Amino acid sequence: MNTYTNTYLYESGMASTSTAGLITTPVEKKVKTLDNSRDTKKIIQNVYNFFSNCRYEQVNFNKTKTLTAEACGVSLKTVQNVLKEYTKNGKILSPRKNFVEKSSKKPISYMDDFNQDIVRRAILEFYDRSDYPTAKKVQKKLVERINYKGSVKSVERLIYNLGFRFRKCDDGRKFLTEKGKIVVDRLDFLRKMRDIRSKTPNKPIFYLDETWLNQYHSPTNYSWQYSYVDGGLKIPTEEDATLILLHVGSAKIGFIPQCKLLFKKTKNASMNNEIFREWFMNMINLLDEPSVIVMDNASYHSMETHKTPTINSKKQVIQDWLNDKNISYSSLEAKAELFEKVRINKKNKRVYQLDVAARIAGHEVVRLPPYYHYQYNPMEMIFGRIKTEIAYMNRTFDIIDVERLTHEAIDNVTVQHWKSCVEHAEKMQKEDLEKELIRESQMESVISTIIPEDDDDYSDFSDSE
Repeated sequence: MNTYTNTYLYESGMASTSTAGLITTPVEKKVKTLDNSRDTKKIIQNVYNFFSNCRYEQVNFNKTKTLTAEACGVSLKTVQNVLKEYTKNGKILSPRKNFVEKSSKKPISYMDDFNQDIVRRAILEFYDRSDYPTAKKVQKKLVERINYKGSVKSVERLIYNLGFRFRKCDDGRKFLTEKGKIVVDRLDFLRKMRDIRSKTPNKPIFYLDETWLNQYHSPTNYSWQYSYVDGGLKIPTEEDATLILLHVGSAKIGFIPQCKLLFKKTKNASMNNEIFREWFMNMINLLDEPSVIVMDNASYHSMETHKTPTINSKKQVIQDWLNDKNISYSSLEAKAELFEKVRINKKNKRVYQLDVAARIAGHEVVRLPPYYHYQYNPMEMIFGRIKTEIAYMNRTFDIIDVERLTHEAIDNVTVQHWKSCVEHAEKMQKEDLEKELIRESQMESVISTIIPEDDDDYSDFSDSE
């Protein structure tokens, strides 16, 4: 029997009586439909193309599953799964009603620090006006302010990543609030800085930070700025040459020249615990008088004197940690009971190596609150000035020239620039502390209705008007 005959028997339905054994089960009668899905149309086209090619090729019709996969344009595994389903149920089941094809377009849920601050303040401004924000309201506000192109779903993800949660009230509404720990850390920082400025007004306050630039840094390709046109931050690839800059300064003296650290990032040279610790120890030795040092909680800033044990740590390690923190326990307690003591006490008992080193040298380290380092750290504005200057002067896109431009831009930052940026940061700190107390009073009536048992997991993160 030739290929043409086999094809004819298959299409006419006579193959079930053929001695060639090509088809052993009857073909289901086709049900008329008014419309076909895109996938169905694609499969029909694939099958048509397959049988059209059969006219010119010798086809082994004994490999029915393989041929079916080739004809339909799907994998052999897909065919096997469909046949298994048919054998088990005696029919072809409908697809899941809740199935939604995944979009290839990524949600615009990433922003740089500057735009994150805009989002955060847009949310808090709703509370200041005694209004309650939803994802739709926030999206509308972002479109007005920064021409945001993301969907409501992208806004939900963005808000979640910034530490906000929707909590259910007893009337069924969902209320957007910040996580309690974020509020506590922010207020702790703001009160510390207020007390330092009021009690020791002449005490120097130094701000430190690090950033990076790549060789293609230019006005049309800010490697440090979020772009809604191309969908996100342009992270340097391994092929892009990248510089890492670490520096410190204050309103009184500007940058400390001896503390400038600028180096090219390589596979063997990047910012890490060892590099930062060596730089930090050198920096505190250069301070002429007892000072305050403000920095964030980057991992290489936060090496603990005694690393907090995990649930996988040995029991003796957990006991040693409890002993070091002067936390009492019984030798009869199980490992799970001991670790519960660690979990309860680890935040208040966490001690950082660099904080201890600074204290021994007569200085005090103040940690920036999470999510708020941009507006509270004037170094971010200083870096912004430096990077803008480099962007407009970069013509060769050669890392050697970018390094030269970086040194020049740093030298162009004056004490007056530092003073202006510090004053702006201090103004933001003062205003936010005042607003926090007013905001708490305005929100109290709603907060009292929040269901305590409500889980602020992302699965409940939905918008409500």
